[in-house]
Amino acid sequence: MGHSQGGGAAWAAGQRQHTQPFKGYLGAIAASPITNVLNLSPDGPLFELLITAVFGSLQHLYPAELRLCEVLTDATLRHWQLYQELRGGIGVYFELFRNVEKPLLLPHWRQNPQIQDFISKTSNGGKPIAGPLLVLQGLSDANIDAETTSRA
Repeated sequence: MGHSQGGGAAWAAGQRQHTQPFKGYLGAIAASPITNVLNLSPDGPLFELLITAVFGSLQHLYPAELRLCEVLTDATLRHWQLYQELRGGIGVYFELFRNVEKPLLLPHWRQNPQIQDFISKTSNGGKPIAGPLLVLQGLSDANIDAETTSRA
């Protein structure tokens, strides 16, 4: 069972079960799952915070290729560097970034090749699922749109 990002992980477990069955798998529960970070509601109160939170993973996956200065605004980049120095968790991240002047991302961030590659590898939906998958999605969720979840 997972919620939000964890909901996406629960969904992915169902997809993986189709290609690489795990004996004893009983099913998964995905609550308000993120199936594709690019499909999060851009008007949601946490949209840019959730997107920029992914950059830690991106830096580890594409250490030589990803240039944060090509996707983050100067203010966001300064806060990102401080966050990396502090080595804080998600609470520190939200405290540092919640008051940074918007936008956090440069206008063309979606076209970045490393972001596109990451999304293609981590998105859920449109793939076969094995075993039961219960998806719970609120209709009033400001960050994860019910229609996006339904399409996946």
